[in-house]
Amino acid sequence: MKKMVLMTITLAASAFVASAATPTVSNVTAKQRYPWNGMVDITCTVSGISGTTSDLKFSVAAVNSGNVHGISQFWVVRNGTNSTDHAVHANGTYHLVWDSKADFDNQICSNMVMRVNLAELHDKVQLWEGGPYWATTNIGAEKPEDYGYYFWWGDTIGYKRENDKWVASDGSSSNFCFDSGNTPTCGKGDETLQKIGWITADGVLAPAHDAAHVHWGGDWRMPTKRERSDLNNKCDWTWTTQNGVQGYVVKGKGAYASASIFLPCTGYGYGSSLGPAGSYGYYWSSVPSDSSLYAWDLYFDSSDHFPSSDGRYYGQSVRPVQGFTTTQGFVTTTVILDRQGGNGGTESVAATYGNAMPSITVPTRPGYIFGGYYAGVNGNGTQYYTASSASARDWDKTCDTTLYAMWTTNVIDSHDDKVQLWENGPYWATTNIGAEKPEDYGYYFWWGDTIGYKRENDKWVASDGSSSNFCFDSGNTPTCGKGDETLQKIGWITADGVLAPAHDAAHVHWGGAWRMPTYQELSDLCDKCDWTWTTRNGVNGCVVRGRGTYASNSIFLPCAGYGDGTSLYDAGSIGYFWSSVPYSDYDRYAWYLYFYSSGHSTDYYYLHVGLSVRAVQGFTN
Repeated sequence: MKKMVLMTITLAASAFVASAATPTVSNVTAKQRYPWNGMVDITCTVSGISGTTSDLKFSVAAVNSGNVHGISQFWVVRNGTNSTDHAVHANGTYHLVWDSKADFDNQICSNMVMRVNLAELHDKVQLWEGGPYWATTNIGAEKPEDYGYYFWWGDTIGYKRENDKWVASDGSSSNFCFDSGNTPTCGKGDETLQKIGWITADGVLAPAHDAAHVHWGGDWRMPTKRERSDLNNKCDWTWTTQNGVQGYVVKGKGAYASASIFLPCTGYGYGSSLGPAGSYGYYWSSVPSDSSLYAWDLYFDSSDHFPSSDGRYYGQSVRPVQGFTTTQGFVTTTVILDRQGGNGGTESVAATYGNAMPSITVPTRPGYIFGGYYAGVNGNGTQYYTASSASARDWDKTCDTTLYAMWTTNVIDSHDDKVQLWENGPYWATTNIGAEKPEDYGYYFWWGDTIGYKRENDKWVASDGSSSNFCFDSGNTPTCGKGDETLQKIGWITADGVLAPAHDAAHVHWGGAWRMPTYQELSDLCDKCDWTWTTRNGVNGCVVRGRGTYASNSIFLPCAGYGDGTSLYDAGSIGYFWSSVPYSDYDRYAWYLYFYSSGHSTDYYYLHVGLSVRAVQGFTN
């Protein structure tokens, strides 16, 4: 019969530093239970841990005749049960059990010395100078290629896929559903999230709602939007298969070229289903997006990888980081502000990559209205400053750049044809913006647009000549996906919740006191007037007439239809007219008026579609 003889030894060893104290192991004892089963009981004392942490683990080795053997077949006794969780959660006395026969394959050893150390629980690498340390596994994963847990944005439980169901990591649910009803962060803007403690004043998830911090403790956390972008831009990405799992090896550059992590294509959780795992990867950041329904994440597939934003109710992976990004490597460049004929105002700024645009003063130009600074002339390209001089987006260039002022003509009001349709109501124009006669369709605008597009030869042609084949879609609609709070912050709407003058199509085109009607005014138009379907000069539409003392006043609204993509729909059968008010419950809608041969009402619809604008003047009492 083979046996193993072990010497009982007391020693302490640790090289891990946390806070002001150094965690150490002392009073180590090891005792073999019975010669024939190879089980060894080890006790030790851990001290020097500040507070509570789960970012340390036991590292045990056996030393025999000068040879050090790292051992893996051991358990930590927790509440009387052997656990493979080797984490050290706090100071105190610990009981470990080692299966020496499993580690040494029944070899006979004598005078064995047990060495117990503390090690970092999770492997990590730094991928660029000044950057954080990235974990090598996802939360809930044991190996780099494991998918791990899936989280809705702000979730700290995490769900794993078992038998085609989402099972909670804490056992609270065996059939979870990823939807907005189970996502308390969904529909809450930054101000509300901060007020109720879900995000910090810095705009990132608070530690109590950060999945990485809750699961791993210490200073582990979810990466920020900026760190996600840096991972995308500062590393080399190579599509590969690791142990049968598709994903990317993300490798540092230069001095960091030897450091890398593997990101598996985990797919995403939606409802009770798992999206295309093995083909796509989705990883949360700790930062909410401008939309109260979305948060920033990282997306990749076999052909591309980039930061994105997705619905907070999706189940996505979390790859933790540790340590905070320093300012090292952050690029600051000079931005020339070309005033395009304007006078005064800021001439140039020093902008830092990833940060909001610096404060400026706006130029002036007689007879024109300032509309912000853009990457291209005449309002083309990306907008970086709003008409009110606020930052429209974070700076994303790493070289000196010129931005160009956009100007719109401050048209003197020459539109005298207007009527009042009810007492204390506004005066309504008798034609659409861009129309010469009441029955003309005029221009079509996405919500917040001030250029306007007319239908010519089956194409959408910009009123200012900037485009001859415009497409009404969300990618061409900068107001799309921005909640009321964001729209007000960047100057697109006022504190009253209506389009600001610089973004009000009626005011920009006609000047003076002309403006787009509010939602209430469109509702009043429906309720306080008589509507009659008719045809005028071959154009279908409605005559809208006042009542009582206003019965002699009327306007004609043509059925101009709407623009979507490169097409025109419903012309001649349905009329659609924008209000100046966004729909607060969903950041992709705004209020509008519609009518057809047998009815009329108000509703809300997508911001990106092209609708008519009928201007009003004067304010409702």
